[in-house]
Amino acid sequence: MISVFQIFRVLIGLIVFMFVISFFLRIADMYSYTQTMGNKIDAVNNFDYTAMQTYTSGNPSEFPGFKDFETVVYEPPKIKSDAGQKTLTVPVFFMPTKGEVSLERSCLDFGWFRWCCVFAFPKSAKVLFTIGENTPETRALIRKVVENLPGSLEFGFCDGTDARSSDRTQFLLYLDGSAGTTHRPCEAILPDYCKLVTINASAGFSSRIKENHIKINPSSRDVYEFNQSGFPESRRYRDWMDIAVFITGGVKALDYRNSDFSQELAASAGIMHERSLLVQQRIKDYNRQPCLECSTPLPQACGWTDQGGAAHESTAYRDFISSLQRLKSALTSGEYQSQLDDTALKYDELKNQGCES
Repeated sequence: MISVFQIFRVLIGLIVFMFVISFFLRIADMYSYTQTMGNKIDAVNNFDYTAMQTYTSGNPSEFPGFKDFETVVYEPPKIKSDAGQKTLTVPVFFMPTKGEVSLERSCLDFGWFRWCCVFAFPKSAKVLFTIGENTPETRALIRKVVENLPGSLEFGFCDGTDARSSDRTQFLLYLDGSAGTTHRPCEAILPDYCKLVTINASAGFSSRIKENHIKINPSSRDVYEFNQSGFPESRRYRDWMDIAVFITGGVKALDYRNSDFSQELAASAGIMHERSLLVQQRIKDYNRQPCLECSTPLPQACGWTDQGGAAHESTAYRDFISSLQRLKSALTSGEYQSQLDDTALKYDELKNQGCES
């Protein structure tokens, strides 16, 4: 007959056994969770590294994606996921996906100042256009945007319930030949990772399309998207880059682009202003006559010192320096685009006269 003591020992043994099993299961779960989180953190870091390589080299690249993630949200400059959040090293505009991602660099070049960013799209992504006024200006705007978005995307038009797309090369050929085409508001059911872009100077949106739908108004130079409340939110655009950024990430992406661009532009304008003053003076010294050390003096349009020792100011550098000064003043108001374009023209004049390489 089993004694009470033996029963007690069996019960204690079972309790200890269950405790040990539970302890090791918890350890295994913790290890598995830690390993999973570590893999996810590595994936985010690898995405940042891939974007940085694309930004630096200018070569398009591929990223395998975030297939094991529950959530992936990009609010520039941070990517947020179930592995936490990370601020990306370079300007990236990313349409979140758990699948494969194509990355490609695009740049705005003003001669003396260059600003670049990386566009990251799902490999299966599409951009469809609906145009209200089929004008050469509208088609030129579409061409400029399409040429600078990743080549892995498909592009097309949505006309009523008809939504068709093709690769970039075929789309641009069709765009060049669509002089007589008119387009109705898009009423098609669009697939995942598809952005609809309506270009129309009139007010209003399609009644059936809201999510992933943006509108461009060329007359007012405004871009619109639907916010979480279901109402259109707008921003002013300056160039094709603004539109490409807005297509990728909407209002938040464009706000980040403007902030980063303005900061880099302000810093570069200050540096270029001081550099130009120094270069102008150096050229005057370099062109002093007679100059035994100077085998090939720079053009006198760049500034020179005559045989009597009198310094002559460079008209080309003077105009460029003045334009930079006006740009620095305009940056505080945010209305600097025309002045920035003027600095690009003045810098081209310097290059044409042989003052800058």
